[in-house]
Amino acid sequence: MVDGTYQVKMRTPLGVKNGELILHSNDGVLNGSLVVMGKKNIFEPGTTDGRNFNFKGKIQTSVGKTEYVCSGSVNGDELSGIAKTKKGDIALNGMRK
Repeated sequence: MVDGTYQVKMRTPLGVKNGELILHSNDGVLNGSLVVMGKKNIFEPGTTDGRNFNFKGKIQTSVGKTEYVCSGSVNGDELSGIAKTKKGDIALNGMRK
């Protein structure tokens, strides 16, 4: 199950950023938000099969909003994924709180 709050590290083109990823699922529909640099970024509804997930959204950065598409998986309490942006891929890793 992917539901939970994860402390995450994101390897961005501007360096490593710490944040929080909050995931809630209901019948395969995934909702939640990504909190990074003090800003809460709610993403568009995505999908999950209970272990794997996909979602997309926009994140506020120091240089404006950036669109992304994220996919990944949860294994136990460990989350890993990749967010693809026009400015490059961002590796996402974290642990459930």
